[in-house]
Amino acid sequence: MNTTDRKENAALQPASTLERRKSRSVSPASRSAYDIDSHMMALMARWSSGISPISLTLSWTDWALHLASSPGSQARLARRALELGVRWSQDAVQALVPHLNAATPAAAAPEAQAAAAPDSLSEQIEEDSRYAAPEWQSWPWRPLASANKLGEQWWLDACNLRGMQDHSRHQMRFYGSQLFDLLSPSNFLPSNPQALQAAWQSRGQTLLQGFNLALDDLRRSQGMQARHAPQVDLAPGKGLAMTEGEVVLRNGLIELIQYRPSTTEVQAEPVLIIPSCIMKYYILDLSPHNSMVRWLVGQGHTVYIASWRNPDASDALLGMDDYVSEGVLAALDHVHGQCQTPVHLVGYCLGAPLPPWPPAPSVAVTRCCRAKTPNRLPRRWLR
Repeated sequence: MNTTDRKENAALQPASTLERRKSRSVSPASRSAYDIDSHMMALMARWSSGISPISLTLSWTDWALHLASSPGSQARLARRALELGVRWSQDAVQALVPHLNAATPAAAAPEAQAAAAPDSLSEQIEEDSRYAAPEWQSWPWRPLASANKLGEQWWLDACNLRGMQDHSRHQMRFYGSQLFDLLSPSNFLPSNPQALQAAWQSRGQTLLQGFNLALDDLRRSQGMQARHAPQVDLAPGKGLAMTEGEVVLRNGLIELIQYRPSTTEVQAEPVLIIPSCIMKYYILDLSPHNSMVRWLVGQGHTVYIASWRNPDASDALLGMDDYVSEGVLAALDHVHGQCQTPVHLVGYCLGAPLPPWPPAPSVAVTRCCRAKTPNRLPRRWLR
């Protein structure tokens, strides 16, 4: 966005927003401290790939202290680890000697019944797309996959400690699952039978291609241009955001884009979508074959999407109430004023918490009757 556009956007902002920004002016000393802290946080984010080491350390400390002060939970987790170890040994032996499955009576032992249960380890591995190839069902690849699955099960159980904060529990479970995904045997050449087979059949060409792609990733991380990766020219209107729309509202934070129905019969109530403020609007209009926007207009819906403006230094002191009032509620006011009907308000990703966030009680009361179905996207759209 150029300087002229920024000036036009500033002129379109309500006076309340501009006054709010001026009232938040700080002293030069505070501004300098803020700039230094921001620079430090930016360096930390680059080193940690955007993960807050402070938040992660607090969550780990919460988990570790509760585990250290809970001898009963320690004994329970040790027993659970032993049970999973026995289960892994049984699965490894069955993979080594497949005919043992047919020779084992159905009611010979509780372990055999557990192995045949609907939620058995075998079904968990077969349902995982990483281990869908038949090679993963045989030795020695099956024990590697089962070890990864059982290890993740133990970790998720270990995060359920009494007294932990919910936020800490969720973080430990999430990052633990991500770590087990990272350590999956399918991610390493020596432990991936499909990659080894492809390398053998191609006489090493797949390894060379992978090495070149890794070099390209390294070059991109250093701000250099990739050499081997194919250059894909993607931009709004060129492979992205192909559904026709027009900007019907612009202020200091958003541009509201309207997509008209492509059918003769039109739904009376429009759909207003609020994406995350860190995403582009075309996250829901990536390409014609998987565009939610194109599907909605094909069903007769009038669709509005808020496109958030890229923030700059002048937006450093904006708060959540600004994003709600000048983003969500401004868009809702415009759509309701144009259609004079209830609006289906949908939040995508981090846009989901914005619609129910009231910057003031009076604002919430006057706007609530205009949104008919404030909700997150259905699960099927998130897959």
